[in-house]
Amino acid sequence: MSIQKTILLVDDDDGVLRVLRAMLIMNGYNVLSTSSTLEAIQIAESYAGEIHLFLVDVILAEINGMELSKKLSSIREQMPTLFISGYDNGIALSEHNFIRKPFSTKALISKVETTMTSLTPQ
Repeated sequence: MSIQKTILLVDDDDGVLRVLRAMLIMNGYNVLSTSSTLEAIQIAESYAGEIHLFLVDVILAEINGMELSKKLSSIREQMPTLFISGYDNGIALSEHNFIRKPFSTKALISKVETTMTSLTPQ
């Protein structure tokens, strides 16, 4: 029996957040989700178990996903990040693990698995 992996998911669009959460749960992941960057930091600080992946939208209302990833990596050093976005926002994402919206469940799960198994934290 494999260990259920936990993902911290942050997207400030509640509709997108619900869909992504459902996609991940249906594929066996434990999902900690929030639309708030402050709450994401609180979850990273207080969650007792391991968080295997940080899945975050690049464009957020409070701070961008890259900045949030930097803050979370100081709390959870071994947690890799997978960035998502539907916009070409000028941020150089080629050096980061990234998947562009829209994407299929299959593409998302494949990228999640690849990120958790092969990448070092961002």
